[in-house]
Amino acid sequence: MIPIKTILTTLLIGKAMLNLAHATEENFITHHPEIQSSFEKTRLRLQETDTSLLALPLEEELKLLEDLSQTKLGQFLLKNKGLNGEWTAYIIRKTPQSDFENGLEEWIINNAPVVKEIPRASPKIFQQEIQKQVPKGGTFASIPCGLMDDLLTLDAPRLQLVGIDIDEQSLSLAKENALHHQKDQVSSFIKRDAWQQQWIKYLRRQ
Repeated sequence: MIPIKTILTTLLIGKAMLNLAHATEENFITHHPEIQSSFEKTRLRLQETDTSLLALPLEEELKLLEDLSQTKLGQFLLKNKGLNGEWTAYIIRKTPQSDFENGLEEWIINNAPVVKEIPRASPKIFQQEIQKQVPKGGTFASIPCGLMDDLLTLDAPRLQLVGIDIDEQSLSLAKENALHHQKDQVSSFIKRDAWQQQWIKYLRRQ
């Protein structure tokens, strides 16, 4: 997961030059207790921080926090302190022409330095290399798989596909994704820590 501290640091510095629409009371942060709690804790932490240590004046940082809380992506970040497979896929799938919930989300996805580090082009390059091996068949694994777009969008009827991830929700969404691409019969999923090696034994049995 990409730490929220890194995201917010680059976000705060980059957005200092942009004007965001003022959030109204009607579109204020969702009243979900967990998200509201995360929002309040973050706001309190900012208010208690020595202003000399803040990247921007306190009012501007609080405004950015408020704008972040107006988007589902921002609410997930506030609650979970990072990105999972679903939200990583959400960012990768977005284009500059996509619809965004507000100007801050658009900036995060298209311009935030930390998000630009997500290799959006890599899945396509990876697919091209795998595609060369398709006539030979075999088993390919995505580790950690997230939603496993990298393998499920291949024109690869002879391949067996394996998704490995420690996040239960990502695996569940990857299974739905496999069904959507009509590859559920050639796909299998296993819950494992990508940094552990137990999954190697699983692949050797394939």
